[in-house]
Amino acid sequence: MRRVLWTTLVVFVLSIAASRAESQERDKIASGQPTHVRSIEAGSASNVSHSDVSPAAKGKRRASASAVGFATYYARSFHGRMTASGVCFDTHAMVAGHPTYPFGTVVRVTNLQNGRSAQVRIVDRGPARRLRRSGVIVDVSRAVAQRLGFIPAGRAPVRLDVLSWG
Repeated sequence: MRRVLWTTLVVFVLSIAASRAESQERDKIASGQPTHVRSIEAGSASNVSHSDVSPAAKGKRRASASAVGFATYYARSFHGRMTASGVCFDTHAMVAGHPTYPFGTVVRVTNLQNGRSAQVRIVDRGPARRLRRSGVIVDVSRAVAQRLGFIPAGRAPVRLDVLSWG
């Protein structure tokens, strides 16, 4: 019995330590540390480094950052659920999820197949890791996917251009 209690305590402490390390990593990403984005242009797989000014300097503009990859859109079942930023997800709003951009960042998403674009606000973390491994760099709401014209396909090659940092 005593061994079970100690084992439980050790597992609990280790999970808290791991959670704190993940939290510190997220804070570092959100603080404007240089981010590395995988660029997918005509078969190349080079890393693009964006070194920008910290978002804490609100009066100053950060350097423009852009990335190329694929976009997918959220399923209808996510409507009304809480996002990572704490707002309720709305499939009819012009919002998106990005793994590293700070919440509130406004991004122009351009469909590279048809040239359509939309301005979206980052309100969530995403896409899922397995999708990121296949080149997906952003999850958009259904309204954005409709405006960009990739609802039937489910995904499309896009370019992200940061318009203002959150």
